[in-house]
Amino acid sequence: DLGDGSGEEVVEFGLGHVGPRGYGNAHGLGIRGVAKALRYALATGSGRRIMKLTHTVEIEATPAVVWAAHEDIERWPERLESMERVQRLDEGELGVGSRAKIKQPWLPALRYDLTELEPERRVTWENHGLGLHIVATHALVATATGGTELTLSLEMSGLPARLGWPLMRGLARKFQRQEAAGFKAYCEAR
Repeated sequence: DLGDGSGEEVVEFGLGHVGPRGYGNAHGLGIRGVAKALRYALATGSGRRIMKLTHTVEIEATPAVVWAAHEDIERWPERLESMERVQRLDEGELGVGSRAKIKQPWLPALRYDLTELEPERRVTWENHGLGLHIVATHALVATATGGTELTLSLEMSGLPARLGWPLMRGLARKFQRQEAAGFKAYCEAR
């Protein structure tokens, strides 16, 4: 935990402590150390579940208000700096099986499937494509003061995630913080 409501956990892979001897921490490894760590990970098949990033923010709004902002996905680009375009690929009420195409800055548009939905509690969107599996979960918990604790979790796995982790980590963390800040600002202004 970084002390700012965010947390980060590298699961199974991470470039630190790789191999029987380990190569230490990824920071300060240099290109040769990173190359050794990647070769080991690829050779052993480690890193099936490469990373998990989480960020938690407290919002001074009820879970019903925060949930309403989550359900209105096509308006996310107006409220969330991390979103350029969101397009529903189906009609009707948002539910398990719903699909959306999401475009974020510096990334290609990706299709996400809604795989878990508990109104006012939890929603999970997943993307499978080009060897990459992304799981994005938003969990809402009512606070004693009548507000909502919103936790955003992101999990990525697959070869592209393993190879691109050092580059993707910073961008993923930035988007996660922007998303949390956007939901907070929008919901507290309601």
